[in-house]
Amino acid sequence: MKKILFALAAVCSLMYAQDEAALTAGMKGLGKETGMIRKADPKTGDEVAAAAERIAAHYDASKAFFARKGAAFEDAVKWSEEGKSIAVAGGAAAKAGDAAAAGSAFQKLSGTCKSCHEAHREKLADGSYKIK
Repeated sequence: MKKILFALAAVCSLMYAQDEAALTAGMKGLGKETGMIRKADPKTGDEVAAAAERIAAHYDASKAFFARKGAAFEDAVKWSEEGKSIAVAGGAAAKAGDAAAAGSAFQKLSGTCKSCHEAHREKLADGSYKIK
């Protein structure tokens, strides 16, 4: 019985580590997407709209990740929902050619990132980060 419990704990630990690694990889990709949008002038067109769609997909993944972590991460789930909504609105505005609305939406994205990072991210001695 102890061996079964140990094996189950090891599998759960590995799944969590893979889950967190996927979240980290997604965040790095998100940084690239937001950087591309930040440099775009005007903030319109198919490329900006496609980047916004990828950002929205990342927010879906982060919402699922934090929802699995439980009640202590309800705020992170909320920020993920807000981020997705903002990304979708920005993408729609970019596709429609409305640079002002797209720019306004994309400026709001960093607020959702910052709130979650301040609440749930811890910097390690080696300069990397982990979820608190």
